[in-house]
Amino acid sequence: MKYQFSLLLVTLFLSLKVSVAAAFVDENSAENEIRPLSDYLIRHWETRDGLPHNSINEIIQDDKGYLWFATWQGPTRFNGRRFDIYDNLRETGLPDIGMYTLAYSPCDGSVYVAGNRGGIARFYDGHWQTLQSAPPFVNDLAIDRNCNLWVSTSTLGILVYKNNERIAQFTTEHGLDSMFIFDSFVDSDGNLWAATNKGLQVKKAGKSKFIDITTIPEDVIITLFELNDNRLLVGTEKGLYKQVNDTEFEPFKPEIDSRISTIFQTADDQIWLGTYQDGLLRINQSGIERLSTKQGLPNNHVLDIIQDKEGSFWVATHGGLVQFRDSLFASYTTKNGLTGDYVRAIAENKDGAIIVGSSVGVSVIDEFDISPLAADTLLSNLSVLSLAYDDEQKLYIGSYTDGLYIWDGENITRHFTSDGLLQSNEVRQIAVDEQLGIFLATPNGVTHLYQNTQSTWVSQHIPLEDVLSNDFVMALYLDKNEKLWVSSGAGVAQIEIVAKEEGFNYQITPIDLTHLNNAQLAFHITERGDYLWLATDRGLIVHNINKNSWQIFNRDTGLPFDNFMSVAFDGDGNLWLGSSRGPIMVEHDSFTEVLNGQADTLDFQRYTEVDGLESAQINTGGPSILESSDGRIWLATSKGISVVDPNTITEIGNLPPEV
Repeated sequence: MKYQFSLLLVTLFLSLKVSVAAAFVDENSAENEIRPLSDYLIRHWETRDGLPHNSINEIIQDDKGYLWFATWQGPTRFNGRRFDIYDNLRETGLPDIGMYTLAYSPCDGSVYVAGNRGGIARFYDGHWQTLQSAPPFVNDLAIDRNCNLWVSTSTLGILVYKNNERIAQFTTEHGLDSMFIFDSFVDSDGNLWAATNKGLQVKKAGKSKFIDITTIPEDVIITLFELNDNRLLVGTEKGLYKQVNDTEFEPFKPEIDSRISTIFQTADDQIWLGTYQDGLLRINQSGIERLSTKQGLPNNHVLDIIQDKEGSFWVATHGGLVQFRDSLFASYTTKNGLTGDYVRAIAENKDGAIIVGSSVGVSVIDEFDISPLAADTLLSNLSVLSLAYDDEQKLYIGSYTDGLYIWDGENITRHFTSDGLLQSNEVRQIAVDEQLGIFLATPNGVTHLYQNTQSTWVSQHIPLEDVLSNDFVMALYLDKNEKLWVSSGAGVAQIEIVAKEEGFNYQITPIDLTHLNNAQLAFHITERGDYLWLATDRGLIVHNINKNSWQIFNRDTGLPFDNFMSVAFDGDGNLWLGSSRGPIMVEHDSFTEVLNGQADTLDFQRYTEVDGLESAQINTGGPSILESSDGRIWLATSKGISVVDPNTITEIGNLPPEV
């Protein structure tokens, strides 16, 4: 926005399907941290979505929550779903539909629009009223604290309207160097500032003449903004200038040499900048961030920026409207540095870095960056299915077609394939035990890798075809009693591992799950407390290990569907289920009550793309869902990796719209 005397942050009463989950996080929250621009959920509207023109010159929000846009095809009102276009000149009384600027008056809820041919009109209570025009063009509108309308024009200087009647005009006779005014406003001390094509001027409160600001170059001054500390920030052809005192200004952030088009400051002192060619910039205590078309902005010419009460940022560009919205989930894709978008496996190292296995290599997400793991090695383009760490922090990487790799943090130390010790080069899941060795889920049963007394790697094959009639192993898990649970395409079995003098024996016991909704295929198995949890094709199966009892959570217990790909628990003890239709979260108390027979139905939340996921499709994998050491939940999806902090679930989405 070219200038805001006081940004009225009213609730955006939008019927957007995307609005509920992304509300403003309380600034006093200990969890409230400034997230990178890339972490926001970004949505884009253009002419194909109903905008009359892709260039939005300015945005305001009225007292009812509507967004208003100044476009070249008329003033436009947006309720989150529909664009109402006021392009009928017979209705508005304007001389032209081309709108360049608008303003909202908190005094009576009026919306003012202006632009081509100098037309100015007021929208109030569903009706239009025309004001005396200011041809040939109006550059800016602003409302002061006394409810006066200030009009910056291209040839008439500065005009003032009171009660919608013109009462004053400031021209070169009052000391203006030029009649071409880009922006003007009255600051909190009553001083009138004028941004012209020949520099910056000010008429001090109580004075009759404008004086020049000599500490800013006598060049085009594009936009003015009064900061939270009441100092002025000035956008010029070559960067920013900040008021030091009175009429003294100095360069601000000289490393920003872009042509500034618009300025906005948040309540927590973040400064958002729009530029003519370099996209969007943001200044905060972390430094300067930049976002352009390379990161998904539809156009690098940013025309305006506002923020609504929910915390969403609305950015106007020549390529349409963009919303930056806080969301429950942060998502990372190849645009953020991942080697591949189709993610199947996630792991965490001892330093808290997240390892991401995709169809195109392995990536590392740490507190500083996202980067490839083992770039320029055989791992760089590997199609990864599974990941696991051992106690020595060696990383085991199971692939789709190239067997198993061991990475020690610097080098590939081992590579196992079907030409050697493996039954298959497809390694779907991995279980690692310091004493027993490595267990691999493959399409040809389970492969058990271990080192013998001579420290030589050997393998044993554990066939399942005789027990489960199918050798294609999708999932395996080694429980705390060192019993191996496996799932093939035809059922689940428990394997007791018996050590011999040289090697192992295996006692395989099939598990009959027919009484549990005829479940057959488990995609993921994990353990928590005294329970084993199996995400299956017929629901979530829960096995009480001590009591040897079985239960199932599915549609009959209130879940939205029966098929789940993965299961985990977050730092608050909430249950998370991965599915192809979005993750499901069941609060701890809810599933505990159903588990104990105190309730029949689960209370759940289902999340999709509107909550910040790039894709709601949670893949099968080894594993595709992970609770990190900080209690967050990470999800492997078909479009990158997503993460949610359970603490934000209660903080985001709790602001109701005003009636």
